[in-house]
Amino acid sequence: MANNAVLNWVSGDVSGSGSLTVAAGGILTISNSVTIGANSSGGAITNFGTVVWSAAAGSYLYGYGGSNDLQRGLVGDARG
Repeated sequence: MANNAVLNWVSGDVSGSGSLTVAAGGILTISNSVTIGANSSGGAITNFGTVVWSAAAGSYLYGYGGSNDLQRGLVGDARG
C-alpha cells in the first residue's frame, strides 16, 4: 500500500509468497475475519501506517508463524 493510500480488507488471506506492507500514512481497515500466514504457509503484514480493526464481534484476525509485524500497533474498534 502506497503512502496515504486507503484499503478496506473485507475477506481473504495473505499466504504463500504474498505480503502486504502498509506504508507510512497508509490506512488498512479490516472489517471481517481475515487470515495471515494460513496454516503456516508464509504470508506477512508489515505496518508502518495505521491498521484499524473494525470487524463485528465474533470476527477474528488469524495470524500464523510470526506473520504479523504491526510496528505501530493495531487500532481496535470491534463492533457488536
